[in-house]
Amino acid sequence: MEVDDRLGILGMMVLIIAAVLFAGCAGGGGSGASGNDAGAAPSALSYPSPLEATEGIPMTAVWPTVRGTVTSYSVAPALPAGLSINSVNGAIAGTPTTVAVWANYTITAINSLGSTTFELSLAVTGPSADGLAPSIPAPVTVTIGSPTELDVAWAPSTDNVGVVGYHVRRDGVLAATLASSPFNDASLTTGVQHCYTVTAFDAWRNESPPSNAVCGTPAHRPPVAVLVSPAGTLTGALVILVSYHFDFGDGSPPVLQATPTSQHTYSTLGTFTVAVTVTDNTAAAATASAPLTAGLVVAQPVNVSRTPWLSQSASVFREVDGSIDAVWEESRLDLMFARSVDGGKSFSPASYVLEPASQWGSRNGFAVRQMQVAVAHGLIHVA
Repeated sequence: MEVDDRLGILGMMVLIIAAVLFAGCAGGGGSGASGNDAGAAPSALSYPSPLEATEGIPMTAVWPTVRGTVTSYSVAPALPAGLSINSVNGAIAGTPTTVAVWANYTITAINSLGSTTFELSLAVTGPSADGLAPSIPAPVTVTIGSPTELDVAWAPSTDNVGVVGYHVRRDGVLAATLASSPFNDASLTTGVQHCYTVTAFDAWRNESPPSNAVCGTPAHRPPVAVLVSPAGTLTGALVILVSYHFDFGDGSPPVLQATPTSQHTYSTLGTFTVAVTVTDNTAAAATASAPLTAGLVVAQPVNVSRTPWLSQSASVFREVDGSIDAVWEESRLDLMFARSVDGGKSFSPASYVLEPASQWGSRNGFAVRQMQVAVAHGLIHVA
């Protein structure tokens, strides 16, 4: 009896030990737990991806890997017809009954303490699947967006089914996946060159050959000077404009200032080339120039005459010294002249400029150049 009792006790111990060992080895597939993860939410869920199945052919079951205990699995949106996910162990299997374009499916593994997800990329191909790639994106251009940005643009590609998106690679490495142009590549290092290629892909992930590589270097873009007669305004700078240098072309000292508008009085008549140079805070500069003619400025016509009932509207000219000269035809015979030194409030007595005998006069200091006046259709014009 003693021997038999000892053997029975030994047998129970062996069974207990075996049970413990089997419990320690449990957890194959996605539902097990490591000792370190007891009492934690699942994490690090993963599947082989991308995954491609064939219509009408049973797909070999695909199992997840996961860290921690999982009580159930789910997927959204639903997998293509004929495929399903095992809610207990997460295995994906079945026989696809229809083709399906590439799409992402979110698989969720949960337990009472939380959940984890994985994005599975999957498609089902078959006799009706498209095998034609889109055309190559062309042309592709790159421009400087800022000192730390390059902007890549391209013309749309074409495809027999339809272009879904574009892959932009910077220096051979995928930098962006976009639905359309452009790609604004920011946060670059100023002065460092980068080269880009673009490919197009369709819903079946057929991808075009890459475009020709285009290269660019982000840099400070200089300002653009636009001179508006006679002084200038400036546009087009991406950085701060700090100075404007005006040269009025008449030998007077240039003007350096912080604003884009300048005034200047010319002491002589003539045509001058006015230039403005704008400089930004990176010392980049641009210059624009334009011709300017300084001389008589036509003011509003006034009616001045010693015989108002015979007068006509006068042509009025502002002189360099600030005075205003008025010239008008009287009785269709005489060309008359008057001057104002108070801004046009009053004029001197009228005097003849052109007498009936068609002899040019030079009254009241009226300059010879200003005497080149012709009458056309009843109006006074300076030739």
